[in-house]
Amino acid sequence: LALVLAGCAATGPPLVDFAELRNVRESGHEHTGEWEHTANGLVNALPAGVPPEHIQTGEGGAGVSMALVDGFQARDLVIEALVEFEAGAAPGLLYRVRESGGVVTSMFMAVLNVDGAHLWRFQDGEWIRVYTDVRPMQPEQTYHLRVATDGAEMSVYVNGERLFTAQHPSLLHTGGAGISAREGVCRFNDLRAASRD
Repeated sequence: LALVLAGCAATGPPLVDFAELRNVRESGHEHTGEWEHTANGLVNALPAGVPPEHIQTGEGGAGVSMALVDGFQARDLVIEALVEFEAGAAPGLLYRVRESGGVVTSMFMAVLNVDGAHLWRFQDGEWIRVYTDVRPMQPEQTYHLRVATDGAEMSVYVNGERLFTAQHPSLLHTGGAGISAREGVCRFNDLRAASRD
């Protein structure tokens, strides 16, 4: 399955070198999460000595890693990656990210977890769910997660199937794009992003 998905992704937007990512944190979080480069992709590094319940809740940013493609700005874009996650974890793609000094103040995030695919908006320190497609997702399985935006319209795809298209009238500005890992261990491969502006 991973080889088939990698082949599909190879015809998409340009590949992002993981070295072109820079770590950021969301406003209200004390910690900036870290990443580890492995033979199997980029994995978020969970902080040592943090209780598992704090990792699950992301309290104070514990166990939350986010990174943006350095220099990338777009309003309308395509971003995609091959993602895997352990039970309880949630890998995500970020877009229309506004940040200052490495602190994110607003963004959209498309996330997978065992409950399905979710679209969230972060603004003014609050997370608001935009849309959820409830379906079982298996931990430790590779998924091809893709987001395409056109103005207020945002489509989320998994393994080539469009799960939903949602509309939201806010955050219609250009912004950064990248990845997020929270609530446990997540792995990213074949990250790709392209502006459609």
